[in-house]
Amino acid sequence: MTRRALLAGGAVALLAGCGEEEEVVAAPADAMLRQLAAERALAAAMPIGVSGDAAETARKVSARARERAERLAAAVAAEGGRPHDAPQPPDERVAPEEAVARGQEAIVAHVVALPSLTGRELRELGAELVAGAAGDTALLSDALGIPVEDPFPGTPQ
Repeated sequence: MTRRALLAGGAVALLAGCGEEEEVVAAPADAMLRQLAAERALAAAMPIGVSGDAAETARKVSARARERAERLAAAVAAEGGRPHDAPQPPDERVAPEEAVARGQEAIVAHVVALPSLTGRELRELGAELVAGAAGDTALLSDALGIPVEDPFPGTPQ
């Protein structure tokens, strides 16, 4: 098991069970719609001008973002929301910096949604989404050679 996997697992456990129920800032379905839109945007972004291992990493990140989006769509529907209300952009070629920026936007969407996710199942989902998006953004950033200013955006400074 890699250090990254251990850290991600620890983050999931910590976030899923941390603290008392916080004041809900938005209805869970509304918060998850923003998360869903961010994951769909990340999944649609294919960086231009990359090949080899970097292109393979981008494809894998896109596939995992699609998987997270599918989980979110199911959770939105389970909470009475309408997953089709979240934008679903077509696949597009973007600058590598834009692909990494979309990854960071997904992390922010997940972190911001955490206070709205009530109950153990939604909190576990939220923690897994934060860890997954953060890991994928780090992999994408490394593969594309684009350093990120804030490796964990959306958290208090």
